[in-house]
Amino acid sequence: MPTPRTSTIQTRSWRRTVADALALAQSAVELDAKDTDPLGALAAYTESVRRLRGILARLQRHGAHAEASQLAAIVRFPILLPAPDTY
Repeated sequence: MPTPRTSTIQTRSWRRTVADALALAQSAVELDAKDTDPLGALAAYTESVRRLRGILARLQRHGAHAEASQLAAIVRFPILLPAPDTY
């Protein structure tokens, strides 16, 4: 059974990884918006999703269902797109 100290370290670890993945996603958004490096944007999006999926899997494996649900809610937040008539 994990000790409170181990549990705290693991929590910080997954939160740091989530923060890094979200920062990478933000970089991808910025690259995409500039439209100067579409391959770089795609690579950043792909890596961000890979990291977030890894964290979700790890949380679920360790029985951290509340944290996994919390992260899933953040990741599944709907992307706001303009209405079709504004294209």
